[in-house]
Amino acid sequence: MPKPAGKRKAAWEEMMKQSIFEATVSVMKEHGPAGIRMDLVATAAEIATGTLYNYFKDKDSLLLHVIDTLFNPYHEQLDAILKSNMDPKDKLEAYFGLSWRTFSEQRDLIAILTQAKDLGLKQGSGKDPEEHYRVTVIKIIREIIEEGINKGVFRRCHTFEAAAMVFASVDGVMELKLRGLAPERAVEEDVQDCMAFILPGILAPA
Repeated sequence: MPKPAGKRKAAWEEMMKQSIFEATVSVMKEHGPAGIRMDLVATAAEIATGTLYNYFKDKDSLLLHVIDTLFNPYHEQLDAILKSNMDPKDKLEAYFGLSWRTFSEQRDLIAILTQAKDLGLKQGSGKDPEEHYRVTVIKIIREIIEEGINKGVFRRCHTFEAAAMVFASVDGVMELKLRGLAPERAVEEDVQDCMAFILPGILAPA
């Protein structure tokens, strides 16, 4: 069992990382991902630049931390949907709801991070963050579809391709919204349209 001092240190480090995250987002909003400098983030976080380097070795690792902080909770919630006792159709609807709520709540940050894909960031796996995000979500959607097939709810299909199309339908509309090319609507309306257009394509014949 960790000593109280260890617990306090861990809590302090989490608080520091959250403060650095918020400072990085602030700098990103002003300068964009390409304009981030470690000294600017340190100033915004009200810490010494050397202290910042104790947590992140360079700008790339700092940006990856921001991306993970945004998307890891989303992935965890999506995984919880997959593991729940809900009907596969309800799981699919829950995926749409989670995706559109996250987009609505984090829209400004997502818009900024779309610029980061041109910076050549790589995760430990060697994949760029966007690829990692897409593959992770598509795999979970695929498992939902496979469960639906096994339960006779969804028709038999190539599950990876079907999952990719489900993901692309949401991701594509989000990109259009970010560019001002798609109408702004309530989250519930976007979810209802996703269900209306996509669900009939994968339901098993009555």
